[in-house]
Amino acid sequence: MRSSASEHSQPLHERCSRGAGDGDRDDGAGVVSGCVARPGTGGRDGRAVPDHLDDGPDIGGFGETHDALGPHDALGARLLPEFEVRPGHGVRQGRRTGAVGGGGVGGCFSAYRLAAMGVSITLVEQEGPGAGATGNSAGNIQPASGDDDAYKIALGAESLALWRNQLPRIKEAAGEIDFLEQDVRYFYAATNDQEEEDVRRILRDVTAAGLKAEWVDGAAARQMEHRLSPSITGGMLHTDCIQMDPKLFMAAFANAAEAAGVTFQRKSQAAGLTVTGGRIRGVNLQDTSTLECSSVVLATGAWTLKAVFDWLGYDLPVEPFGLQKLHLGLGTAAPLHCAVRWNGVNIVCRRDGLVHAGSRFDPAGFDAQPSAESEQWLLEQVAAILPGFQPSGVENIAAFAASTPARIPLIGQLPGIDGIYLAVPSTDGFLMAAVLAEMTANLMVNGATHHLIDRSTLAQAKAR
Repeated sequence: MRSSASEHSQPLHERCSRGAGDGDRDDGAGVVSGCVARPGTGGRDGRAVPDHLDDGPDIGGFGETHDALGPHDALGARLLPEFEVRPGHGVRQGRRTGAVGGGGVGGCFSAYRLAAMGVSITLVEQEGPGAGATGNSAGNIQPASGDDDAYKIALGAESLALWRNQLPRIKEAAGEIDFLEQDVRYFYAATNDQEEEDVRRILRDVTAAGLKAEWVDGAAARQMEHRLSPSITGGMLHTDCIQMDPKLFMAAFANAAEAAGVTFQRKSQAAGLTVTGGRIRGVNLQDTSTLECSSVVLATGAWTLKAVFDWLGYDLPVEPFGLQKLHLGLGTAAPLHCAVRWNGVNIVCRRDGLVHAGSRFDPAGFDAQPSAESEQWLLEQVAAILPGFQPSGVENIAAFAASTPARIPLIGQLPGIDGIYLAVPSTDGFLMAAVLAEMTANLMVNGATHHLIDRSTLAQAKAR
């Protein structure tokens, strides 16, 4: 997540210092699974790819234009905005077989939804679900987790609604795994006039998206959480957020996905794609075997550029975004009474007692390593906004996510080749996983196109 809207146009190496946020980081950080660059094909240097899953009711009744999941959604919930059915899209006829590359929450959600819609899905994963970016994220489902415009906040609200729809089903199928889910109050703090102006803008966009939030003054904020800084003049209290342990969630989600019919191809690594006659025919695995399929979803996060360039010759606008974050111990102190966002850093207390603080942008990208400088900077931000909180221990974590222009996901069918779909968020992958999976599944199965697909830069992609 960038520190200001103007930074969206800057090259990654020019972005630094300020917090990168950590509302819901997940797009392939630390993952080498699913799809990996084929040796000897040229292109960019050293990158690989991941895997994922998710479950939910089938979606029927797509006519010309439908609101949300349509009037026939099994749970009757109004979730997504308009889908438009376009001729020539969808795979309604014949045996439907698909593969998903990417073992984080986004890939798992896509596989889960496709299985629920009747597609025979295999998820290719090398290191286990959530082994990379997902597992290192804050586990936040937090609309407005960065410098997003009104459109992106509304999109996050859609995804939050889908998460709320699916979580009971995932819990039911998860077995005995408790992934420590909790509703969270996020306080977006302001300490001066400029910060207050910025937070009030976010408040307008959050409430316009139908989310629950209100302005509170500094005194009310400190009454809520006495360890907050006396310099706080006010802020937004955003109460439409969920947080969970991401590693435990992915273990539970894998169980739910398998129960929904997803097949896991474990300890496997993709090495390329077989395309003949302008259509996908299979995923080539590193052991020289081929997984035959009629469609493939690349939910490969930061590795997407490498994979798609090397395998197919497409140069897509996605880059690795290094992130530094901390896990802080509470010791004998009481848990925080609210999560806090300030200066681009999210500070949230997990149910297991750890406090997640992050993130800071690291220009090293794929090569990001825990650094003493970033640890000190993050501790300074925590101390400045929560001076009454004294961490009992510090764990420094380095990870990376995908970075896309204006944080708009790469979503839709890859132009020029039938059957290849991308579901790649930016630095808010945990939040966006549900809505991107729903878009992908509806496009693949029903030919229903969400308006974001036209807005995504993927629509203009061309092979070199």
